[in-house]
Amino acid sequence: MRVFRKEALLLAALALLLTAGLGIQSAMSYFTTYVTARGEYPIFLNRQTVIHEEVSDWTKHVVIENTGEADCFIRVRAFCGSQYALVFTAGEGWNPGDDGWWYYPAVLSPGEQTTQLQIAITGVPAGDTDPQDFQVVVVQEHTAVLYTPDGSPYPDWNLTANLPPKSE
Repeated sequence: MRVFRKEALLLAALALLLTAGLGIQSAMSYFTTYVTARGEYPIFLNRQTVIHEEVSDWTKHVVIENTGEADCFIRVRAFCGSQYALVFTAGEGWNPGDDGWWYYPAVLSPGEQTTQLQIAITGVPAGDTDPQDFQVVVVQEHTAVLYTPDGSPYPDWNLTANLPPKSE
């Protein structure tokens, strides 16, 4: 009778251990699959830019600096409330695009800055004298420098990473 009891106890312990082990493995598998499938995007640490903005006389003075380790191209866009309009005054090198962006077509090497792009707000009420009361949101993007077969640099603003589709 004692042998049967030991075997039954050992068999029950083994079954419990196997059940627990299988449960942990599927939980770990779910966790790693779930985490990997959520928003995995490549991060290019060698390209980084910083916006330098100063405000005076209802005008933002914008300069973009390449603080990364690789060359890049820059483009800028600005937004404000619907009761105001924005007027752009471009420094040397800035060009307006048909899509609302302002493009800096020169390659920006590490440590270099763009020339100044001025973004003035118009339609300000006559009694409003504090330029800190308005909001002009400046958005800048940068992209990698690509090269044609003859070695000429060009930007591809539609460049995307080949990522698998997101799973919900």
